[in-house]
Amino acid sequence: MTMPNEEAKKIVSYNLKKYRESAGLTQIALSIKINKNPEYISKIERAVVLPSVEMIFKIAAALNIEPYKLLMTK
Repeated sequence: MTMPNEEAKKIVSYNLKKYRESAGLTQIALSIKINKNPEYISKIERAVVLPSVEMIFKIAAALNIEPYKLLMTK
């Protein structure tokens, strides 16, 4: 099963924001943990960019969640 890129962006966007807020982190705090610019986190949460698999793992580690949780549909 393949998923259009835009749908994947929306899923990751929703999940990232949900788990980031649950962890009590701001976009800036998360960006520091993964060594990226805060604008990068903003772009993911606005469904502008889709992070690489490597970045999904880094973000998940920073949020103390399993990587698959960022890819789960609602």
